[in-house]
Amino acid sequence: MNNFVKLYMDTLYDLADLEALAMGDNDFMKELLAANVESIEAGIEAIAKSYTEGDLDTMGKEAHKIKPLLAMLKADKLHKPIVDIELYSRKEYSPEQVQRAYAEFEPLAPVLLQQLKELIA
Repeated sequence: MNNFVKLYMDTLYDLADLEALAMGDNDFMKELLAANVESIEAGIEAIAKSYTEGDLDTMGKEAHKIKPLLAMLKADKLHKPIVDIELYSRKEYSPEQVQRAYAEFEPLAPVLLQQLKELIA
């Protein structure tokens, strides 16, 4: 089994906090999740675009926007690299640090989105 297949089989989120927030209302939870998926998807696209363009300022700002959403979804495998992207996008850090954080984030982001979209479908 290759690493990508194994990664896809692993659930990258935990909805315990979202379930608590929705207080058992599954329709409300689905609405919250759908709104979060839209925001996360937009953030991921903006991060990828700004990374490609070398726009570290925008990259850091977009990482900052989706960081709490990833935390709420307990998407821990993505939360650490997004925190690093936000931090390393500042001028005092090297481009290599940004590259390492992005390399950790980039393959996981579409997997999380796919898993969440399947959940709300």
